[in-house]
Amino acid sequence: MVYAAAGIPEYIAYSTAPTIEGPWTYQGYIMERAPHLAFTNHPGIIDYKGKAYFFYHTHALSGGEGFKRSVSLEQFEYNADGTIPMLLPTQEGVKESVAALNPYKRVEAETIAWSEGLKTKSDHEVGIYVTHIQNGDFLKVRSVDFGQGARRFSASVASVSKGGSIEIRLGAVDGTLLGVCEVENTGGWQNWKTVSSKIKKTKGVHDVYLVFKGSEDQLFNFDWWQFVDAQSFPFQNPDLSSEERAKDLISRLTVEEKAALLCDQSEAIPRLGIDRFNWWSEALHGYANNDDVTVFPQPIGMAASFNDELLFRIFDATSDEARALYHESQRRGEENRRF
Repeated sequence: MVYAAAGIPEYIAYSTAPTIEGPWTYQGYIMERAPHLAFTNHPGIIDYKGKAYFFYHTHALSGGEGFKRSVSLEQFEYNADGTIPMLLPTQEGVKESVAALNPYKRVEAETIAWSEGLKTKSDHEVGIYVTHIQNGDFLKVRSVDFGQGARRFSASVASVSKGGSIEIRLGAVDGTLLGVCEVENTGGWQNWKTVSSKIKKTKGVHDVYLVFKGSEDQLFNFDWWQFVDAQSFPFQNPDLSSEERAKDLISRLTVEEKAALLCDQSEAIPRLGIDRFNWWSEALHGYANNDDVTVFPQPIGMAASFNDELLFRIFDATSDEARALYHESQRRGEENRRF
């Protein structure tokens, strides 16, 4: 039995007994007072998967406010005789994960090893979610096992602001950038939509940092995230004919997904690796709705030239610019851009 002892500020002590009814024998302290520990400290011990963990309270995050305590955790080993050693409170806490996290199953956004700035909240529909996200806030998830490779990232978000973006990074807040997932206004703080983005193919076990960027005070709410592995479907095989690939893709779409793809702004279908896409494209006399592109005369004016070779060169140049701007928008994570 572990318990607070010695008055305020409290030590942590423990006693042992042959049965829950006693008799109990006092065994001494296992954690002394420390400046960053809460003045009242509630402890606990859990043995899990062959390892022992000690829980306690600190007030370091609140700047010394004892009733605004945070739960801290240390891993330890029992002495050879079964007694508990003296434990030191550390800032790092547990250094070795119990197990790697599977990112190919939906992961709740509140699955956090460390975070800065953001908060959590709950409601009766989605349960707990991450909120009060501001520019520069981040969360860290430890020991994410990408296996043989991930190629996409998806997230459930809601916003009435301008939204923002989620940077997916490895190892640190400014670590290797895998990709950027853009978040737009969804029409309500509880109007949840799934957004998706491509990422650099990643293998192995890594700590993942989700870094939030945007220009407004509160960017968006965040409910869950998930990676899509590097498996390929027949419709993604360039060696098959266009007809074979189209037939395979259509066979995998639900009726609801097919209907959604009829709109000019199509929602993402992450399970098939399909991005959000804006089908409204225009290039009648140069690439429309974009800055810094070559603009040619109206189509009726170009037709009046009666010069087939000239028109071919004009639209050859337009298609080159279109492809270049498309790839640039993909690089910036702008998957729903109108062209």
